[in-house]
Amino acid sequence: MLEDNDELIIYSKEDPNQIVWSGKIELIRHPLFTESAREMWIHTDQKGVDREIWARWFFEKYPAKLIKFRPL
Repeated sequence: MLEDNDELIIYSKEDPNQIVWSGKIELIRHPLFTESAREMWIHTDQKGVDREIWARWFFEKYPAKLIKFRPL
């Protein structure tokens, strides 16, 4: 599960060496059952990323690397 301050790298499905997005997770939370993307309920959006693009990367299973935030 993604959490604020995690680092995420999403790679192209066609070229796994190409990064399509990378950055720090900054979630915008929504009340339950109030927002949707691709006809699926969502509870968060990533700040600064179009909802449909963000959803496509996950629903179409783009390869990704997640680096969990570890506070000092």
